Amino acid sequence: MFKVFCLLLVCTFCGDFSLFAQKNSGIPVAIRALMDAYPEEKLLVSFDYKKSDWRITFSKESPEKVFYWADGKLLPEDLLENASDYRTLIYNYPDEIPNPKNFTEEDIARYAESGDTENRRNAPAQYSGFLDTVYDSGSQLAMESNVKTITFLGKNVRVHRKIIEPLMRVESKIKSLAKNNASVQSFIKNLSRLDGYYWREIRDTGSRSFHSFGVAVDILPLGWANKIMYWNWEKNKDNPQWMLIPLEERWIPPLAVIAVFESEGFIWGGKWGIWDNMHFEYRPELILLREYRKG
Repeated sequence: MFKVFCLLLVCTFCGDFSLFAQKNSGIPVAIRALMDAYPEEKLLVSFDYKKSDWRITFSKESPEKVFYWADGKLLPEDLLENASDYRTLIYNYPDEIPNPKNFTEEDIARYAESGDTENRRNAPAQYSGFLDTVYDSGSQLAMESNVKTITFLGKNVRVHRKIIEPLMRVESKIKSLAKNNASVQSFIKNLSRLDGYYWREIRDTGSRSFHSFGVAVDILPLGWANKIMYWNWEKNKDNPQWMLIPLEERWIPPLAVIAVFESEGFIWGGKWGIWDNMHFEYRPELILLREYRKG
């Protein structure tokens, strides 16, 4: 069963995006992360003085496709005037899992507001043109020509062909860890199923789920329906304080497994304030940005 994926809410808590796009003596660190994350796209970057913004060009496309940084929203020129209608695609992915023990009253209020159904419906949409260019996913027909079924940790899953190699490296590293790590052994043994590619929009929005690009994998353990692993399932149990559920009560993959995924460019949804502990998503630019910002 596919959950309602609410990444549009995550970015409420992702920090100051303006610092990524300041015009300076060099290419902003977030744009460098994009270039390095997708080297096969041969991205060209220049500063457009008329627009006062960074211009990112897919040089191998014919005709070339151009997007503007737009504070991390990655928009074409014709949408720049309506940039406020869109949410950022690039954000700060944290090192640590947000711990509700450390939440202030203001934090709790913000999470509650962002989890509100009406607020979700009215939230800015995600513009998918940049990702559609990377993954050839502008239509369901085009996307599905890129989808392959693979076996990962003994379970079948459908994913975009571009993430097969990093997933295979993740699998190899996890299996190597399992030789001497009981918690990783148990993690593999107790997998129920994997959910990958699924063409759909996020409920109540016009934004596509990252499952629609074939770059997200949900890892479901045995007995997952009785585990605490996704914020919205808990909210729908009439628990308005879902954000305060202690970490020790949530299902969390072994930290060593999370680290392996991150080492190959995947982020884990359990590090979002709007937590989704089953969810891994291929976002190498966010992993690189985190590393670059450490200097």
